[in-house]
Amino acid sequence: MKKKFLYLFLSSTFLYGGVKLSAKPVPLTVGIDDPTGTMPDYPKTPNFIPFIDQNGLVLTFEANHSNFTLQLLDEYGNLEFTTYIPSTLTTVTLPSTLSGEYEILLLPDTGSIYFFGTITL
Repeated sequence: MKKKFLYLFLSSTFLYGGVKLSAKPVPLTVGIDDPTGTMPDYPKTPNFIPFIDQNGLVLTFEANHSNFTLQLLDEYGNLEFTTYIPSTLTTVTLPSTLSGEYEILLLPDTGSIYFFGTITL
């Protein structure tokens, strides 16, 4: 019985570790959407930049993030996918029909600051 438990424990530890190691962070940059062109009434940098891990088609967000809309744009700037991400959601599975390189945009509900980066599916 002890041998089976040890085998099960080591197997699950190895599998979990392998899944975690294959996830990679998605580097994001800050953008500002300011149609007025005047002096900004917002800070030069946001309070925080969201942290996202990508593991294949699964995106994992840090807990307690802001509400935002996620958009994926193809290489020509066409909108390929969009979804709303409430602050309570930490995992999103992208459609299996997507493949290639996409620009990812995170558009918060409020303010003119947004986040963008590149992912490969």
